[in-house]
This record gives sequence, C-alpha cells and structure tokens, in this order.
Amino acid sequence: MAIYVLNLGVDLSSSNATNNANGDFMPFVQPTSSTPATSISKAWLTVTAGTDWSSYTYVFNARDQPFTAQSGDLIGIRVFYLNPPPDTSITGKITAVIGRAHNAPQAFRTPFGGTPNACNVFDTNPTAVDSSGICTWPGPITPATTPCFALTLNRINRAPARPQPPPPNPPPPPNHRYQFIVGASIWAGTGDGYTWGHDPELEVSMGN
Repeated sequence: MAIYVLNLGVDLSSSNATNNANGDFMPFVQPTSSTPATSISKAWLTVTAGTDWSSYTYVFNARDQPFTAQSGDLIGIRVFYLNPPPDTSITGKITAVIGRAHNAPQAFRTPFGGTPNACNVFDTNPTAVDSSGICTWPGPITPATTPCFALTLNRINRAPARPQPPPPNPPPPPNHRYQFIVGASIWAGTGDGYTWGHDPELEVSMGN
C-alpha cells in the first residue's frame, strides 16, 4: 500500500494570465534531480515515510498519461499557489469527481467502494490558507515552503479480481480505467476569484 498525491500548481501573477483565463493549472515541466517534487504541477507524488511535504518524491506526470495504482493505495490531491496578491487573505477549495473511462472493462464507476454506497464526488469546505503556508494531508504536516491546500480522497478498495486457475498461469485481467475531473478554486481578498480544472486518468491494476 502506498500514498499518492496528484500535485497541481497555480500562479496568481499577471505573467500567468493566459493559463488563469483558460482555467488551466500550470503546465508539467520535466523535473531535474534538484527540482523539489512539490513544485511540479500536473504530477503524481508519493511518500514512504515522514510527515513533511519535503518527504514526497516525484513519480509520474499527470499531463497526458494514465497513472496506475492498486488496491490499498491512498489517493489525495494537493494544490499549491505562487505569487498571491500582497496583503491578501487566500481561501482555497478542491472538488474531485471520478467516473468510469470510456470503454473501460469494469462495471464500477469509482475505485472507492462504500458501505453501503460508493463515493464518486469529493469536496472540501473553503479553507483559509494563512501566510505560513500550512497544508495538512492526510494528517498534521509541517508548514510547506509554498502555500497549498489539499484533499484526501480514500484508499482504493476496488481492483481487478485475481484470475483463478485453470488454465495454468492465467493472464492478468485488464486494468480498471477511470477519468477524474479535478477542480480548484481560490478566492483572493475581496475582488479576485479564480478556478482551474484538470482531467487526469487513473488506472487500477490487480497488483502483485
């Protein structure tokens, strides 16, 4: 079981006006060995230990390729922001909707089963983000270098069933395929509201 975070960035400066006007998060830029993982937008991050965002490492780009997880993995979303207006309070909100991808092999519409009901929609109440940049996910985490806000989805508990013999050495079943719609909103002060969206794909494998 692992922890994976979809990391998305926004820039509130005028130099990023085109992306903000289009409702698009900052683009993915291929990281180097010295790039902090938490500064990479449209990327999947992971952590094996630690309670600080600096413990997270880059895994995969979420720009144009599906990401594969497996049963038991914990999924979350983190939004970081750059260049807020000076002397301005920031309020952030994340909404995520997940559904079955087109022509996917599974009947499930979400990998997050429930008792008794499944969960396809995840939402946060608007969260004030103070100047210290505190961003908690999935529990108490020390202040981030860059201000951010985050949303925990759940642990995956629906995955392809392991085939049973015969025949000998049956092939693994196809991955389950899902489509996310992830939206983020920021209210900066009294006059500036921003929204962005992204549509990453998530696949769930049978696992080891």
